[in-house]
Amino acid sequence: MPNHIDNFFYGDPAQGGHGGNRGLLSEKALNHIVRTAPQYTPVKKKQNFFPMSTLFAYMMMTTAGYAAFRYPAINDAVNRILAEWCRFLDSPGSTYVLDTGKYGWLSPPAFKQYELQEFVIPDRGAPHWGWTSFNAFFHRQIKQYLFGPIPVAWALMVGGLVMLLIERLKPVSKVSDATGISPRQALGVGLAQVLSLFPGVSRSGATIMGGYALGLSRTAATEFSFFLSVPVMIAATSFDLLKSREALSLADFPIFAIGFIVSFVSAVVVVRAFLRYIGHHSFTAFAWYRIVLGGLLLWWYLHPSAPGV
Repeated sequence: MPNHIDNFFYGDPAQGGHGGNRGLLSEKALNHIVRTAPQYTPVKKKQNFFPMSTLFAYMMMTTAGYAAFRYPAINDAVNRILAEWCRFLDSPGSTYVLDTGKYGWLSPPAFKQYELQEFVIPDRGAPHWGWTSFNAFFHRQIKQYLFGPIPVAWALMVGGLVMLLIERLKPVSKVSDATGISPRQALGVGLAQVLSLFPGVSRSGATIMGGYALGLSRTAATEFSFFLSVPVMIAATSFDLLKSREALSLADFPIFAIGFIVSFVSAVVVVRAFLRYIGHHSFTAFAWYRIVLGGLLLWWYLHPSAPGV
């Protein structure tokens, strides 16, 4: 490693580097950072809730920092540092900043600034109001609101109405085969897939209808939707296996193999049957299915004591 990078991390040897305390990334400083949860401050000009980000941003703006981050070993070390910090923020030890004191995230100024009244608080009578970690506190919004029955019901109904609208407009099919899709159409279908991040919006439904609206035939849109799911499924499965690697062993391989084969065969059968159906029918039936299901779900949630519910 060049001397100016070495000095950047560990300090100038002439001033106590390599074991001294003048290096920007001293072991003591890093140990403190990865064991510290960001505190709230009511002074907005001083709000810096992610000090790790600020630290590395400053480093990369220097000549030595820019050169240092071009080394794979350094990037790997940074990834491990961030992973360690994330583990701490996921742990109960990080809840010490979740209090009603001046620098706590549950203090009156923080409550007002982040409109905590708009979110479901687990238990205001419990320590830290029921949140079990710093990250749990900051991941409350999307899980509490979007995954509720009402947003899902409305997504089902609105999605069904959009499908009916597209069918009524009868887009001109310019592409009859998935291999003939243009980059612009592929980008459009990909953007439509983003809508599936909202609970109640089907990934396949969003991509198929998006492709159909962009000029793909029903069959081509359906084929491309299935192709588009492959990298997503591989990434999600790989990530899940990576997280669970400590609980897995070679003895589990036969179970996974059988599951993979059965899933593959059943998928081929279902996809072929679905493509045959789509080749001779519209999406109207699926649209009405979504509207009826969403309406029933909304009615059930708003009338929990109704007879038969």
